[in-house]
Amino acid sequence: MIWILLASMLVGSASGKEQDTVDLTAYQWKNRLLILSAPSEEDLRYQSFKEQLQRRTQEVQDRDLLAFHVFETGYGRLAQLPLNKGQVLFLGRQFSIKPGQRIAILIGKDGEVKL
Repeated sequence: MIWILLASMLVGSASGKEQDTVDLTAYQWKNRLLILSAPSEEDLRYQSFKEQLQRRTQEVQDRDLLAFHVFETGYGRLAQLPLNKGQVLFLGRQFSIKPGQRIAILIGKDGEVKL
């Protein structure tokens, strides 16, 4: 069920075109969001953080946390669902992520950046 909900928030309009934005307000009051950004998925700091999250799956679920993974290469995903390059660029602009920057941004259920 959660995958259907996530997919519907990421998929383009009825015309079938991909969207180049991510509607973060769709998650407000439902989920906390964690945006993880790194130069690439092979980045060692990113890998370490991802492993820590994977070890805490129950805590992540209990807190209604969804993780966006975005990389300078233009690749990204929300949980296991792929993001297109436009969506990755949108998130980078939205949170002023600079090239080469490794960052974790926590957004509360109220939609405000917490950390």
